[in-house]
Amino acid sequence: MLRGWRIALCALVFVLLSACSAQPTGLAAQVDVQRLEADTRYLSQTIGPRPVGSEAERVTADWLAERLRELGFREEDNTLQWQSLEVNGTTCRNLTAVCNAALTEEFLVIVAHYDTVPDAPGARDNGGSVAAALEAARILGPLCEAMPVQVRILFAAAEETGFHGSAAWVQALSEEERAWCAGAFNMDISVTSDPEAIFVVRTLGARTENGYVQGDAIAPAHNAVSRAAERAYQTLYGATDADNGTEYRAPRHYGESDQVSFNAAGIDAANLCWRRPDGDFDLLPVEYHKPTDTADELDFSTLETTARCLMLGLELLAAELS
Repeated sequence: MLRGWRIALCALVFVLLSACSAQPTGLAAQVDVQRLEADTRYLSQTIGPRPVGSEAERVTADWLAERLRELGFREEDNTLQWQSLEVNGTTCRNLTAVCNAALTEEFLVIVAHYDTVPDAPGARDNGGSVAAALEAARILGPLCEAMPVQVRILFAAAEETGFHGSAAWVQALSEEERAWCAGAFNMDISVTSDPEAIFVVRTLGARTENGYVQGDAIAPAHNAVSRAAERAYQTLYGATDADNGTEYRAPRHYGESDQVSFNAAGIDAANLCWRRPDGDFDLLPVEYHKPTDTADELDFSTLETTARCLMLGLELLAAELS
């Protein structure tokens, strides 16, 4: 009975907050939920499971490259980049689209892994996030005057085997590039079907004046990326703290995704995701890594929220850097 009362109260608060939320402007206003849904469905239904080393994983990488070429990214001018890596005796590929390649020094990163575990169609993990990264590539394009810094959009391979794709990508950065990398927005399970799920931003560490500091469960590390995502959510949806009955929580100290690779290199990073809160823990969806991880029951407005927070967060952090 008490649980039902709390759910009803949370729903009422969310409706009231939504009524006074800001109308999206700038890059966030360009997010198209129909494209997000179509790309998520294509990845999870037309292609299906995409485990490392499979033909479906190769097809996915080629499909992503073709979509990016249609948006104007090209291997010839280095705005479309490939990176091969060996994982468990098989070859897989990272794919990176670069916006504003002519701008040097500080840059931002968007990350979404496109592989799945065997037998899982991967709509939540991680087709929706890949769709949001594609939408970011469409909005930004190879040149974006509204973005005063370079942005690298990484479609990472081999996350499910232990973050191998993102780790290889980060390791390939020069020492100078690691210093210039001002933050990575990682998306993993960025869409949900669970009405009790909330928008969560997860971190592991943060750059400070005294060097890179690791967070922990008691004192999560608020870094440049998590703060930008928080400001974006507050601006768009007016919420502040899930513990006070709203629909948002940040930062939370968790790994479990490609932000781990950036944290290991001392780079600010955060994972934008949806989880059901359960006390001090955030629960994974029941469809996680299962054949039931399909697009049929998804609430694509949650993916729209993720994508809009990503785009506004990018703008906010880029403005701080310029």
